[in-house]
Amino acid sequence: MNNNRDVLSGSDLEMPSGFEVEAATFHAPVVTEVTVVMPERSGSEPKASMKEKLDSLKMQSKAKLHDAQHLMSEKSAVMKSSLQRSMTTARTQMQQKMMTARSTADRSMVQAKTSVHTGFNDMQSDMKVNPMKWAGIAAGSGFAIGLIGRYIHWRNKHRHVHGMPQLVIIESAC
Repeated sequence: MNNNRDVLSGSDLEMPSGFEVEAATFHAPVVTEVTVVMPERSGSEPKASMKEKLDSLKMQSKAKLHDAQHLMSEKSAVMKSSLQRSMTTARTQMQQKMMTARSTADRSMVQAKTSVHTGFNDMQSDMKVNPMKWAGIAAGSGFAIGLIGRYIHWRNKHRHVHGMPQLVIIESAC
């Protein structure tokens, strides 16, 4: 057992005796200092009554409240204008990006159209120059499509007869 009452000595966390628990308090920062100015009275005048003091404090608190409301309205106006400026800037940037994307898409569409048109014109001129080549390509394609169709027809016809069983029985025991 450690009898040393200063358990955390030598570290950043030190306790006065090691066994007391002190209450923690939160000290809020003071934003503005409120000063209450009481009107001074000369020695010959009688002391102010409690009602006069309360009325004076009431007037002072109304003045402070008015000042705080004015300050808050100014700050909210500044924040509102700042927010509107940032929203306008963001909207402008978004519009610029959209315009850039549109122009890029338009450019690529124009390029695609011209390349397709050019390719079609080249193919047409090549068909006029080399008609035998294209006739051979068409004949070969037709022959290949016909063979594929015959194979698929044969496969479907024979698959149902020999390939798949008509009845499947699955048994299980627990």
